[in-house]
Amino acid sequence: MAWFAEPALNPVESMVRLLNNLANTLGHPLIAAGVAARFMGSEEDFFNFAREHTPPAGFEEQYKERLDYLEEHGVLSVQVPLWQLESECRQRIEKTAFSSK
Repeated sequence: MAWFAEPALNPVESMVRLLNNLANTLGHPLIAAGVAARFMGSEEDFFNFAREHTPPAGFEEQYKERLDYLEEHGVLSVQVPLWQLESECRQRIEKTAFSSK
C-alpha cells in the first residue's frame, strides 16, 4: 500500500519504518527497502540515508547483510515487482473506466 500512497506519506517517518522492516521482517524485507528508496531522489541518497539508519537492536547484522545485497544488485531489482503491480493496476483502472461508457 505504501508504494501507491507514497505521495501522501511522511517521507522521514516512512523511511525509518521501512528500513526497520528491512532489518527485522521475515516476509518481503527487500520490498520494504524498494518502497523506502522511492522516497529518495536517487539510489545514492537512499544508501546514504540507509547507512546512517540504526536498525532495531539485535538485527544489526541482518540489516547490514540485506543492505549489502541491495547495493550489489541495485534498488531497481527489488522495485521491479512493484512497478509491474502498479502497471497492472493502472491498466485495470483504465479498462474499467473506459469500458463502462
